[in-house]
Amino acid sequence: SVVSDQSRTVPSSAAEATTWPDASMRPGMPDPAKIPPGPLDGLVVIDLTRVRWQNMAQERGVVVRVDSDFAPDLPNVLGAESEVRDAMTNLMLNAVDALPDGGVITLRSRHNVRDSEVVIEIEDNGVGMSETVRSRCLEPFFTTKGERGTGLGLTMVFGMMQRHGGELEID
Repeated sequence: SVVSDQSRTVPSSAAEATTWPDASMRPGMPDPAKIPPGPLDGLVVIDLTRVRWQNMAQERGVVVRVDSDFAPDLPNVLGAESEVRDAMTNLMLNAVDALPDGGVITLRSRHNVRDSEVVIEIEDNGVGMSETVRSRCLEPFFTTKGERGTGLGLTMVFGMMQRHGGELEID
């Protein structure tokens, strides 16, 4: 299990950690012929979400900065590349939404060699979630965004992680 204690360093932060099995495979994991190994490209996700975290934030008169801390030479992960990218994009957009007054998002990766896992953390120093919201955030159609939210984003991320043998942790 991946434990992210980022909320201790920035008390109001929210961190979402996703863990994928690396391409070395473990017993009980899906057949590699069905899920080809692929890279996790955080820079692509940062670029795909730039309009939301940079341009739209500036239009509102706030600044959102995105920092990255990518581990070198990450192994490929088992997963459909488009689904993995969509999940990471969704987590980035949730981080942007948690920063109505601006702030910092950090996208971080590391390889947990001992457990054959690649860990991605998307952390923000935004408003955070109440215990009630945190306990319900994976429920389909639950949203705190009113009319502009569908309540399916984190549900989709969670489902994708389960299908790919990964984990999703929300702090």
